[in-house]
Amino acid sequence: MAEANDLRAALLAAVSHDLRTPLSSIKASVTSLLQRDVDFTPSATRELLETIDEGTDRLNHLVGNLLDMSRLKRGVDRRLPPS
Repeated sequence: MAEANDLRAALLAAVSHDLRTPLSSIKASVTSLLQRDVDFTPSATRELLETIDEGTDRLNHLVGNLLDMSRLKRGVDRRLPPS
């Protein structure tokens, strides 16, 4: 039981890190674009928008993987006899 809890904690830490990385870049880019006192060049604006686009794609992929894992686990759990 302790080993399973350690594994869950490690998985949660890894998933949290993987989710925070794109979230941080998205937040920083959006916050920059929303600053009224800064005039970005078109290329800088484009770069920030590309960062947002890539970050949201990465988040979408990570969340999709988590949902797939959840569905697989439920499918496996349904095949096990009740304890």
